[in-house]
Amino acid sequence: MFLVGTANIIAKKISLFKQQTQKNHRILTKNHRIFIKTPNFMQNWIFKSHIKFNLENLLLDS
Repeated sequence: MFLVGTANIIAKKISLFKQQTQKNHRILTKNHRIFIKTPNFMQNWIFKSHIKFNLENLLLDS
């Protein structure tokens, strides 16, 4: 019973992770279209803050 419960939890986490990555991918592609139109110095700033934000999220999630 314990193993089944653990397997279910892991399966849920995996599906949540997949949904999250798909959602992130959609957001990234949408952002990328906007991103191309922004000037260079802004792109650098956005990119750096985006990476920082993602790293913070990863650390909070784990």
